[in-house]
Amino acid sequence: VGNIPVGVLIRKFNLSTMATMGGVIYLSATTVLVLLLGSSIWYGYLQPVDSDGNPVVIGEFPYRLFQIVLLACAICWGAAFSCLSITRLLFVQHRVPKTFRARLMSLVGGAQRWAMVLGPFLAGFVAQHFGIFVAFGLHLPLCALNSYCLYRSEMFRDISDEIKAADLHQSSMASHRKSQNASGD
Repeated sequence: VGNIPVGVLIRKFNLSTMATMGGVIYLSATTVLVLLLGSSIWYGYLQPVDSDGNPVVIGEFPYRLFQIVLLACAICWGAAFSCLSITRLLFVQHRVPKTFRARLMSLVGGAQRWAMVLGPFLAGFVAQHFGIFVAFGLHLPLCALNSYCLYRSEMFRDISDEIKAADLHQSSMASHRKSQNASGD
């Protein structure tokens, strides 16, 4: 569902902006989740107590709030994935010869799927041995570096110019055909 608005936004902005936007959205959602999980009340390290030392029942509201924030983060991750995947496909379409395009798309897709399988295991290992904040602490700067590199990429900007030129050419051809049909009637 997110690919349709991303396609429209790519026509309006350029690929580097959309790829960077995807990275920023992903980074923001992950940061919110880290801060939420890092809160000692949410994560369970600290249970609020009254003056007698008895645990205070927080109630169902914080749990529901946590669920709402987690749902919002999941939606943001989906939007970010749409931005990154569509820009990747457009980049490959415009820069790779047709003879290698299918092979490259399958290799990149396969690598992405392997990363989705192995990434949680690696993050779990790091979180178990070094703590959850180290796992997220490694994740956030890498995501920020990726977004910065995509933003600074000249190749993405060149492809955006090619796409805009092709759109302009198609619209001028369509208006030319329409004017010829109108004068021929």
